[in-house]
Amino acid sequence: MASDPLAHPEEAIRRLYRYVAYRIGPGPDAEDVVSTTIERALEYRSSYDPRRGTPAAWLAGIANRCIADQMSGRTRQDLYGLDAPEG
Repeated sequence: MASDPLAHPEEAIRRLYRYVAYRIGPGPDAEDVVSTTIERALEYRSSYDPRRGTPAAWLAGIANRCIADQMSGRTRQDLYGLDAPEG
């Protein structure tokens, strides 16, 4: 592998957490997204191409998909604090 996007994991995880926390708020949800992002990055690390962007950008792209996955499972009540209509 020409370039390892996870060569400096501590720095990458700190940056990733700040990015995710900015997007969805700090705390356990952000930690879950970061964990999932790192798992996916490890699984697909051989697909990283430095000609297409920096390691941080590559991780942010993975994180964006993880955030979307996490948010798709939430209800309007979870997202907005609304009372769920009774069915």
